[in-house]
Formats: sequence, structure tokens, C-alpha cells
Amino acid sequence: MLPAQLRWQEEAPGAFPNVNPYNPSIYSAASTSPLSPVQPAPPPTPTTQSAAAPLMFMADLDAPPTRYPFCLDIQVAALRSRYYYTKYLVHRAFICKSFLHMLLTSYTSLTHPVDKALHHPDAMTHDDAVGAAECLKSTLKWPIAMSPTCARKRLVPCLFFFTQNLFGILILLRLSTTVPMLRRIRGTLCGERFEMDASETVGLYLDWLRDLRAVDTAAEWQWEVVRAVYGLEE
Repeated sequence: MLPAQLRWQEEAPGAFPNVNPYNPSIYSAASTSPLSPVQPAPPPTPTTQSAAAPLMFMADLDAPPTRYPFCLDIQVAALRSRYYYTKYLVHRAFICKSFLHMLLTSYTSLTHPVDKALHHPDAMTHDDAVGAAECLKSTLKWPIAMSPTCARKRLVPCLFFFTQNLFGILILLRLSTTVPMLRRIRGTLCGERFEMDASETVGLYLDWLRDLRAVDTAAEWQWEVVRAVYGLEE
């Protein structure tokens, strides 16, 4: 439903929009080119785009970050990350209850008919497993945590919202390597690139918490949790 200028290839969170109606040079902060629309070219095929086209957001945090005018990267990253968050939220019930529900049901005998991957693996169907796989895939490489946006966290709206969700995703990705059903789903239904993308995602989200722990007490507590979960040094 987005206008063409904002659409992107869903499997490539860091890519430039599929249809770029502007001169590519305007994405450079040093450019003085006006934002004059030109005739958009046909969107490239996924293979061509992933092989040749530059990325707007990168997982390499050591490379010098690109500077975009008008905080364009923050606006685009927030839009895309909220999309992936929504997709993650919709499918998370196939894996686990909400943290509040998990807390409440630890003292009761209540059960949930959907959260099968963690709590009722024997009752899972193929459709349930596909839903769980969609949840795992939707956690990967949110642009808000990629370069260059992550270098300007103070400008990111709803910073706490993103921080707490990245923390939850780190726990979930760790569970997906230890819980037998999730490990099986991860290995068979998440695609060939999942392991590589998941590894980059963990690095990005850990860096996010590591960077914020000195100025955010919630992030400091979350860092201590993931540090223990992932066996990291101080």
C-alpha cells in the first residue's frame, strides 16, 4: 500500500527503494542536486538488486557511515523497522506467549492454543511451523539497528520501543538455537541465508544494547541478561 517511492524488496531490509524516482546523487549529503523527479526505471530483479545495487543500510558497523540529507535514513529505517515489528508481532504467537502471559501462566494451568513451538511442539502442524518461521525471519536486520541510523540513536523516535524489542529478539534467536522444534524450523523453513543473516542480526542488536547501556538503565539491565545468555565477556 506504500507509494512507489517508499517500497522496498521485503527480503532485503537494507536496500534502496525498488523504484527510485530521484537522482541517486541526492542521497549524498555533499550533493547540491535538487530533488527533481525523473522517469523511474523498472525495478530490478531480486538477483540483480542483491548482486549489484548499493545498500541504503549496512550491517558493517566499522565502515564509515553514509550521511543522508533531511535525516532520510532515520525516517526510512523507522518505517521499515515498524513494518518488520508488526510482522514479528503477528506471528510471534506461533512461538511463544507474550512475556506477561508467560509470567501469569507460570502460576496457573492456563494454556494457549497457538504458542506451540515452545510450549506444545507435539501439537504443531505444518502451518504452525510456517508461522513460526515467518516470525523468525521478521526479526532479521531491522534497518533501525544498521548503519548509518544506529550511529544517531538520539534522533531515533521511540528509542525505548526499539530497544526492548531488539532485546526480546536476541532472546528469541538464542532460543531458536537451543529448543529442538525451533532449531528444526530454523534449519528447514527459514531459507538458505537465514544463518548468515541471523548472525549479523545478533551482532547488530548486541551492539545496540552495548552502546546504550551507559545512558539507559533499562538497556544496562538488558545488556547484562544477553551477556549471560550469549556468554559474552564484559
